[in-house]
Amino acid sequence: MMEVFIFFSLIVFASVIALICEKKREARFLYREGLFIQEDVLEKNREIKYIQSEGFSKEEICIKNAVTKLRKIWSEVNEDKLPKWIFDEVTSKQLDYLSHLGIEITFGTITKGQASDLIGLFHEENDYQFEILNFFRKYKGPTNQTFAKYVVDELMSNESNRKAWENRPILMINKEFLRFFGAKNPKNITMKKFLELRLNIEQKVSQEKLDQWQAFEDGWGDLSCSEVRSDYGIKKISMARYRTGWEKLASDGMGGTEDITLDKICDVLIDMYPQLRRKSSEDSLRDDTVF
Repeated sequence: MMEVFIFFSLIVFASVIALICEKKREARFLYREGLFIQEDVLEKNREIKYIQSEGFSKEEICIKNAVTKLRKIWSEVNEDKLPKWIFDEVTSKQLDYLSHLGIEITFGTITKGQASDLIGLFHEENDYQFEILNFFRKYKGPTNQTFAKYVVDELMSNESNRKAWENRPILMINKEFLRFFGAKNPKNITMKKFLELRLNIEQKVSQEKLDQWQAFEDGWGDLSCSEVRSDYGIKKISMARYRTGWEKLASDGMGGTEDITLDKICDVLIDMYPQLRRKSSEDSLRDDTVF
C-alpha cells in the first residue's frame, strides 16, 4: 500500500502539474526557507525576496516549491502511523475546492490525504498548531496548516514532549475562567487537570453563562492583539481592568452576548480609565506597557 501511495505521489508531482492561479486570494504567500509566509508580514519586515522564473508567476513558484517539499514528506511517511482515510480516493468536494483555489491536476490521480495537504497550503496554521509550535519554540512566523501539521505530529510523537504539553502551566485566561465561574484555582494545576476541571464546570452551568464567558474570552483575545488595540485607539490593558469594564457593562443590564460588543467594552474602559486612550502614534511604540 505504501509503495503504491509513493508511486502515485511521484507520478502526479513529477509530471507537469498545472497550477493555474488566475484568482488572486486576499492572503498571498511567498515561499521562503521551506515555509509559506504571508506577503504582508514580509512587507512589514522588509524581507521580501521575490522568486522569479521564466514562464511562472511568483505564486506559481511558491506552490511548486511547496509541492516539492510535500513530495519529500510523503515519501518518508510511516504508513502504520497514518489513518486509513489518508489513502482513500480524493473526493469531488476536494477537487472542486482545489479548482476554486486555482489548482488543476492535469495528470494522474491523488488521494484524499494528498488533496487535504494541498488545500492546507492555502490556510494559515490553526490556534492549536500555533500554541504547540510556540510552546516548543518552533514557531518561526506565519505558516500554513499542512506544514504546521507535520511539525506538530513529529513533536507530539515524542512521549516526553506529550507529557510536557499536558503538564504545561495554565495561562492567565484559564485562571480567569475559574474565577468567572466561581471555581477555586488549585495550586500548581497543570493544563491537563485544568481541561478536566473545565469540562466538569461546563457540564454544570447554563448555556447562557457559557455564552457570556465566550464573549468575555473573545473580547480579551481581541484586545490582546496590538493591531486591534490600535484600531480602537486603546492601550494594552491588564486583565483586572478588563474584568472591571466587563462587569460594569453587565451591571448596566448588558449581560447578553449581543449587548456587550468590543466597541462598548473599549468605550467603557476608556471612560473608566482615561489613561488607556491612545493620544498619538507614538503610543504604538510603547504598546508593551500594561495599564
